[in-house]
Amino acid sequence: MRKIILLAFIFFCASIPCMAQVQNAIDSILKLLPVQKDSTLCMSYNELTWLYRSVDRPTAILYGEKASKLAREIKFPKGEAQAYNDLGIIYLDMQNMSTAKALF
Repeated sequence: MRKIILLAFIFFCASIPCMAQVQNAIDSILKLLPVQKDSTLCMSYNELTWLYRSVDRPTAILYGEKASKLAREIKFPKGEAQAYNDLGIIYLDMQNMSTAKALF
C-alpha cells in the first residue's frame, strides 16, 4: 500500500512542471492572437484547442469551434481538418462517442 501511495505522489509531483509548461504555452499564444490573421490565427486556435484539452475542456471546445469556423470562412482545409480532429479527440476523451464519430 505504501508503494502505491508513493508512486501516486511521485507521479503527481512529476506532472506539476508539465502543467506549468502547458500554461506558459497557452499564455504565449494568447498574447499573439490580437496580431494574427487568417491561417496563422486558425492554427493558433487549433494549438489552443490541443493545449486546453488537458486543462479546460470547455475552453478547448470553444477554440476548436473558432478554428473550424475561421477555416471554413477563409477556405483553409488543413486548419479545418485539424480543428475537427482535435475536437473529435476531446469528445472521445469525454466518452461522447456519437459527437466524436461525427467529427472524425
